[in-house]
Amino acid sequence: MISPGTPEALFREALVAKEHRRARLARLPFEEKLGIVVELQRLANVLRASAGRPLRPVWGDAARV
Repeated sequence: MISPGTPEALFREALVAKEHRRARLARLPFEEKLGIVVELQRLANVLRASAGRPLRPVWGDAARV
């Protein structure tokens, strides 16, 4: 038995939480998954712009980039 609060217990809790999150995301409709990808692309462009790097196209935003 692993004692609560130990690094091993925290690691196992993190793995269980990760499994639950992945299962929840896997159940999302395809359209919501695409929306998440588009949002990540927008966030990546914010980081690219702040680093002075060229922006990349965002799916569905061709007129904005």
